[in-house]
Amino acid sequence: MNIKKLCIYLWLAICGMLRAAEPSELIVNIYVHGTQPGILARHKFFYRKPGMHRIDAYKPKHHKREIAHILAQTDADTYNLEHYYIYGWSGKLSVAERDQAAEELLQNLRTLLAQYAQDGYTDITLRIITHSHGGNVVLRLPTLTNAHELCIDELIVLACPIVPETKDLHKDPMFKKVYAFYSTKDIMQIADKFAHAHGRSFDQASNLVQGCINIKKKAVWHLMTHACFTTKTFLRHLPQVCATADAFYAKHGHDVTPPTIVIKRKSTGYTIRAV
Repeated sequence: MNIKKLCIYLWLAICGMLRAAEPSELIVNIYVHGTQPGILARHKFFYRKPGMHRIDAYKPKHHKREIAHILAQTDADTYNLEHYYIYGWSGKLSVAERDQAAEELLQNLRTLLAQYAQDGYTDITLRIITHSHGGNVVLRLPTLTNAHELCIDELIVLACPIVPETKDLHKDPMFKKVYAFYSTKDIMQIADKFAHAHGRSFDQASNLVQGCINIKKKAVWHLMTHACFTTKTFLRHLPQVCATADAFYAKHGHDVTPPTIVIKRKSTGYTIRAV
């Protein structure tokens, strides 16, 4: 065998070993925005690309990209920016629009997961983070045809209006675990007459962890409004908020009133506790 062929065989062997050494486990994060405020949807703060896009498709200063970077700073492995996506939909305040968005999300998820499987990832943890009616877009997934094979390991719904068509779907086996966080100061969550009738929290379930968020900066309580769930002030604490809520439910079980989770700023930093 000549030197040239030997080098080729060695190169192919090395490539094969590197391929075999690639991790088969992966955490994929997807952010689904909520209702967009009409004409303001064109503003750079609210702008989103239609469909599923990796976070680097957005400009560095875009609000949604900044959020992704904040989460990555809290836990770079859990919120790996290489596998962090934004799903954009019309954002219109309409049941029909949310249903259509759910259909398109399902197709996007199938395509994305198939691509990861083709790349050799056999153990994928899928986490979806939502704001407002983005939560109801995701909660519609179990009702769609041929969606039964989909598994969402974690669904985090922030300030999600609880409406008749999705109020019990968090219990579906598609969702291994659901986190739901809300605020009593959030007028927009219950502004819809249908949402107002069902309150702020979901019915308890064995896969559900939820809580009311309060933020206190030194001696002043922060007004936790609907939009505050999309800000750096809150989202930099999201992983610890989830962990705090988990600890509460592990101790008290699921047949309890949802706790209040207090994020308190002190001179030495922040403390987070469930009461």
